[in-house]
Amino acid sequence: MTRRGWSLFLALSLIWGLPYLLIRVAVGELTPASLVFLRTTIGALLLLPAVLKSSRLRALLPRWRAILLFGAATSSPSWR
Repeated sequence: MTRRGWSLFLALSLIWGLPYLLIRVAVGELTPASLVFLRTTIGALLLLPAVLKSSRLRALLPRWRAILLFGAATSSPSWR
């Protein structure tokens, strides 16, 4: 494998594996539900500017009820 291939492989390994290590550390301080909420919120805040800039959010607005229903049906709250 080339040097570039090894570099990409190591970068991917770091990017893929580091969150699991951080989750393991964070679970000692936070509840799993709050950790999932925090990760989802951070992800949404990072992706929202790109979605707003591309104006693709407008195409989803007519289907907001179906999206809300899907989100509620596929979520697994800890109170169940």
